[in-house]
Amino acid sequence: MAKKQRQPAAVQYLPVRAKPRGDQLIAKVEQAIRAYRAASFANYINIGLTFSLVPTGDAREILDSYGKWLGYDKYTLDVWGEDQFDVRMSLWHNGEVRIWHRRQWVAVTDYLRYLKVKIDPSYSDGTPEMRSKVQARWWKENSKIFPLLELPRELRDLVYGFYFGHSIEPRYAHEARPGAIAKASCSATLMRLNRQTLQECRELLNRQTPFLIKHRKTLRSLLVEYPDQRHHVRRLELALSHSDFLKLFGFPFEDNVPYEAQSAAKVLAEMPLKHLVIRIAAPSLITGCPPLDGGCQRVITRWILSAAWPYVGCHPVEIQGYVTKQQKDDFAKVCIDEQKNFEMWNGQRSAVGYVEGTWAEYNQSFEPLDDQEDGGVRLIERPEGKLRHLIPESDVLELPPRCNCEQPCFPVEDTDED
Repeated sequence: MAKKQRQPAAVQYLPVRAKPRGDQLIAKVEQAIRAYRAASFANYINIGLTFSLVPTGDAREILDSYGKWLGYDKYTLDVWGEDQFDVRMSLWHNGEVRIWHRRQWVAVTDYLRYLKVKIDPSYSDGTPEMRSKVQARWWKENSKIFPLLELPRELRDLVYGFYFGHSIEPRYAHEARPGAIAKASCSATLMRLNRQTLQECRELLNRQTPFLIKHRKTLRSLLVEYPDQRHHVRRLELALSHSDFLKLFGFPFEDNVPYEAQSAAKVLAEMPLKHLVIRIAAPSLITGCPPLDGGCQRVITRWILSAAWPYVGCHPVEIQGYVTKQQKDDFAKVCIDEQKNFEMWNGQRSAVGYVEGTWAEYNQSFEPLDDQEDGGVRLIERPEGKLRHLIPESDVLELPPRCNCEQPCFPVEDTDED
């Protein structure tokens, strides 16, 4: 007697209310959705594709030729609780799931194109950091490798620029508490990729990205402790406190211990900078320096600019922060005039056969031609040379300097109307 072949089990109506386990149709649909979202970033941020499937109450089982249960022929498609509608599904002989749409059976990827597009809010309304994380997650999930080194150098520099941002803030090695574990920043990750990216990132940072310095010790670490690095820095922003500025550049307080210029200031004068920003801090009643506590902001700003002059006058300087427009304009004019004198001085050296001199040599050889110590003003002499910058005597004699401004100094940034 011939063996009777096993027939597929009859299709039955079952009252299904929850997503069953081991549903192969749902698993194949989810697999197709993952592949579709990984195909492009536009598909990846479309959260309208991340829907759920639940068999309907009148759904019928789909069995294979041996009676093994595979899934159901009808599901409720729920898109984030906003849209719900029923769809019919079938499993073809090649194992592909098809969905009934517009009077024909279409592949899952073709059906997904008809769904409403809903952009992920974390990308459309998120910060640049959140968007970059979404992009990084897409690259990781689709196992793609970005061909960074195959791009032209100009495009790679643009990528590096977006990666590091508008500025980079080096950290002093001993800022952390004793025993703390240092955590690598994301900015350093790209530099650890290989030697080529390390070299290119260094060149970009030194050429275009300003180094933001907020602590005097950090500046000393960057300029003095690492001499090979400082020769490549082209843009620098100093955002120090009042006392740190005067301690850095030095200032002769009367009846107090004078501040001597530090080695970092002398190194700063010799650096080939393309842009230097001096950001003046807000006035404060507690500065950590008794001669400055509660002092007049305009007077202290004059002190800082006067002390900084011998070391920054040779650079393209921009004064920012809590400083009046008049002080900015006066300092810019003095810098421009002195840079012209420096060029003329070098021209005279070249005319007699000398090599081009440095700013320090110019300061040391400079002697004022006119005695301008009348009218309540005096010349302040520094150990490195004589400075041609006038400060009222009353500014230095009274500590902390009393504020005689029409509008008292307080922590509000000065504007062009000041």
